[in-house]
Amino acid sequence: MNRNPLLFLSAIIAILFSMPFPLAASTTTDKVFADEIWMVKGEQQTVGLQLTNHSLYTALQCDIVLPEGLLFADNQSSGIVTLSVANRQTHLVETSSLSNGALRVVIMSMSNSALTGSNPIANFEVQAAGDVVGQKTIEIQNVRIVSVRNRAEYTVENTQTTVNVLEARTVITAKDYTRKYGEDNPVFEYTVEGPAIVGMPEITCSTTAASAVGTYGIVVKQGTIKNTCVVLKNGKLTVEKAPLSIAAGKYSKKQGEAMPEFTLTYSGFKNNETEDVLTKKPTATTTATVDSEPGEYIVTVSGGEARNYSFTYVDGKLIVTPSTAIDVIRMVSHAELYDLQGNKIGDYNNMPTNLPAGIYLLRKNGKTMKISIK
Repeated sequence: MNRNPLLFLSAIIAILFSMPFPLAASTTTDKVFADEIWMVKGEQQTVGLQLTNHSLYTALQCDIVLPEGLLFADNQSSGIVTLSVANRQTHLVETSSLSNGALRVVIMSMSNSALTGSNPIANFEVQAAGDVVGQKTIEIQNVRIVSVRNRAEYTVENTQTTVNVLEARTVITAKDYTRKYGEDNPVFEYTVEGPAIVGMPEITCSTTAASAVGTYGIVVKQGTIKNTCVVLKNGKLTVEKAPLSIAAGKYSKKQGEAMPEFTLTYSGFKNNETEDVLTKKPTATTTATVDSEPGEYIVTVSGGEARNYSFTYVDGKLIVTPSTAIDVIRMVSHAELYDLQGNKIGDYNNMPTNLPAGIYLLRKNGKTMKISIK
């Protein structure tokens, strides 16, 4: 509502609360103020009107003086100054234009003797002319506040609010990053486009070294940046598979012997993990068999699968050496070896490793044959 002339605040309070007039004059260090604001030229911006320790008081009156280049943006449905949502059912706001161009504002409690609810108590919109850029100052003057509880009217110091009018909004963009599974997050950085900022954005990402392979958001928040005319653009962190080396190793056997058991060696596990985390374990194979000819054979590794690892396979080697006569005798089941004098030298379970060259007798199932060991 806009009424002119406006009654003095103390008179209004006296009438509404049936109090003797006038109220006792006093002073206080509490103040009516607004926080520093940022806006883009040609746009509107909300200014929040606050009162320190507002719940101690019943009403306030102040004059708002705008600098050249700033205008009040009238909200057609509710007036130039609007109460905060929490205060609309319990408070009343009145405004009046003064001859010096200031806007006089009166806010009072209608349901009890205190300005309850939250700060800011009320808001008003300002608009910067299209060609106005730079720092401006809004002055809050002639401030008076009343406490019905204390039956007192207080004179309060004037305050000023800085308005920063910018050419355009500042765009703050988090950079994208890529790292391997198991690594620590990098130091997240950002780029700034447009007017310079005062303060630092807060940049966070939910990932840790144990986070699985995938894409995660890098979130940019206001942080300590004072400029509220900013556009915050998130980035992304891509976690890639960590390299895992799997080696088959080296083996040897003699022709005719059983195949050795291949044991794989892993290098590159993260977060104290083992092969148990693999969704499918790799295997080692070779083309050699028990009876393969002497020579070198490749032991090939293949077939592994894992969510967080990429595999590098390192082939191994199987060396097959020729079998000696003694090796052959060991492979003949139930065979026994004698010298020419009939003395038993050994059998397939217990055969000496170093026999002198010569002629020997090999017996099995009652049959005897001569063999030559060179």
